[in-house]
Order: sequence, then structure tokens, then C-alpha cells
Amino acid sequence: MEKMVEKNVFAVNTGFHILGNRKTLEQCSKYKNLYAAIGLSPHDVLKSDLDEELEFIESHASEIVAIGEIGLDFHYFKNPDEQKKQQTAFLAQMELAEKLKKPVVVHSRDAEEKCIEIMASFKTPGVLHFFLEPKLLNKALDAGLYVSIPTVKSKDQKKLFMAVPLDRVFLETDSPYGLINSKERNEPSNVFTSYERLAELRRMPLKELELMISNNFRKITRQSA
Repeated sequence: MEKMVEKNVFAVNTGFHILGNRKTLEQCSKYKNLYAAIGLSPHDVLKSDLDEELEFIESHASEIVAIGEIGLDFHYFKNPDEQKKQQTAFLAQMELAEKLKKPVVVHSRDAEEKCIEIMASFKTPGVLHFFLEPKLLNKALDAGLYVSIPTVKSKDQKKLFMAVPLDRVFLETDSPYGLINSKERNEPSNVFTSYERLAELRRMPLKELELMISNNFRKITRQSA
């Protein structure tokens, strides 16, 4: 947190089930640089009570900027019954987000096309978290979605940096994951590496890029950054 404050970085801290969501709310209440998103993640669907989770999210709606991290994970969950339960929870949370007029932060590992298809049927704004699929960028944009690109330096990241409209992009670390290199634990302040790389590739002033992405946050969450 110290480096975040020092570099004036703000971040969305996402929950994953009731216990994690409580911790997220507690952390975000202590730091002005942290904004809360709470939800039931696809990794936790099978061991959670969906109705209880939905009730918790709705009861804390005034404390959050988004519902997340929700979505689908077909990388770790191959069983069709497990995937069906994930989709049930995802749809229920999309419906709640639309009711509460909150954007969603969506996990979509190996399920990007299915997530885009589901999100396209709702009016609520959505962000595809940890997005590194250049071939699906236009499909996501056509569905009205934003993409959040991680600090992982790769050919796919560069392709996205060159192609994504700057009014539809966010940059993220996914800390403590999404490592920049194998020796370093990721943290929110490392997002500056992505800002610098994107600004260089697009040949634009860094401050201008920072302002544009901050405006994306204000637009999607309807509040000041």
C-alpha cells in the first residue's frame, strides 16, 4: 500500500466469496486509493450458497464500485456440471448487477467467448479482467465491453496495446499474480510498467494516457477517481 500511495496509484480490490468479500470491504474502508468490488468467483461457486452470496452483495451495494470477480473458468473446471453451475452463478450476478446499476469485473479463463456471449445480453457495463486474447478483441468491443490488460509482457499484450481503443481499456497487475518476472512479487504500483509501455507504443504523453484511463474508470463507475 505504501508504494501505491507514494505513486498515487488507485486500484480495484476484488473479492471472491463472502469471507473474502468482507475482507475486501474492510481493506477498502481504510485506504482512499482502494475501491471495492465484491462477488462470487467461478472458483468458489461449488462450495458456496448462491442465494446467501447474492444477498451479501446486495446488502453492501452502497460500498462497492462493481460486482466482481465473477465469470467462468473452464481452465481448471472441465466437468460440464461444474461449468453449468458456474454459468448459473454468473447469470444471477449479471442480473443483480443490472438491477443495482453496477458494472462487473469478469474472470474468463479459457471461457472468453462464452463470457462475451453472456455479457452481450445485458446492458450493464463489463470489464474482461486479465484479457490477453487479441483475436477476440473486436468481439468484446462489439459487445460494448472494456478490456483490462495485465502487466504480463508478451506478443499478445503488444498486439492489444496497438489495437485497443483507449476509451475501452484498463491496465492491471492482478497482484500478487501476473508477474513481470519470475523473481518479483507483483503489486499494484507495478502497473506503471504497462502505462509506460502503452504510451511508448502509441507515441503519446504518459500523462495523457493516465487521464484517459482514469476517465474510463469514472465513466464506468459513475464516480471520481
